[in-house]
Amino acid sequence: MNCFYKTCQRPVEFACKCAKQRIFICNSHLKAHKKEKGFHCIEFSSKSSNAIRPILDKIKQVKLTVLIKSKTLIRQVENEALAILDIISKLKSELIKRLHKGNLTINYASSIGVNAGYIEFAYTESYEKCIMKDFYKGVIINGKKEGIGILVDRTKKYIGEFKNDKRHGKGLNIKENGEIYDGEWLNDKYNGKGNCTYSDGHLYEGQFLDNLMDGYGVLTYPKSDIYEGNFKKNILNGDGKYYYHSSGEIYEGKWRNGIKHGAGVLLYPNNARAYQNYYKGELVSL
Repeated sequence: MNCFYKTCQRPVEFACKCAKQRIFICNSHLKAHKKEKGFHCIEFSSKSSNAIRPILDKIKQVKLTVLIKSKTLIRQVENEALAILDIISKLKSELIKRLHKGNLTINYASSIGVNAGYIEFAYTESYEKCIMKDFYKGVIINGKKEGIGILVDRTKKYIGEFKNDKRHGKGLNIKENGEIYDGEWLNDKYNGKGNCTYSDGHLYEGQFLDNLMDGYGVLTYPKSDIYEGNFKKNILNGDGKYYYHSSGEIYEGKWRNGIKHGAGVLLYPNNARAYQNYYKGELVSL
């Protein structure tokens, strides 16, 4: 079926009830038709199309990939954490025995060398109250963590590379609140390419800058909506696509400060399109 306008051979995407019978219009003639006299009732053509199927498949694939990575990381960290905690428990028990015998003295926040690593204790008045502060197993050069190592403290567990006593390079980090990050580091912060499972259920894979989503990435929301595009300091900013899980609709266009701003197009599951223009999140024209 072709467009109502005789000289047009484009496929129809819209229908209008402005005449006794519905007429069918292509997307290119939609605006011109709406300007003609008479009452217009525009609806989307019921013509089926598989054009949107690859996009919907991509949504499922992105969600599946991130979820698989997240579960794999959780299992890996849990296994490493259990092994490390077992080591810590044995080391602490041995050190307390030595304290009891009087052949080892620990001052507040001092470091005790253990092979290639070190352990830090917060020490109170009696050895029974000696509390583990940090545990590190790995290479130390000039008193600083360097190379590959394992770090465990009260707020996080980290397995990866260090440089000049900071997380630097590639590494896996799990925080006490459940946040998991696997990717590149620079000066103790998420920097470069990585993926993060946040404690509130958000999943992100893409570019980071100083712990923030910055650059190109894919963010999956807890309600299963997906945004694929550019970020600036954790905010949707620039060109991007937003996949609405519940309706199957896709919006592609400009974003600024986390909201739609500028030209865009809304793609429906039946492949109909609605060209839109937004200003600070408000729809101003079709």
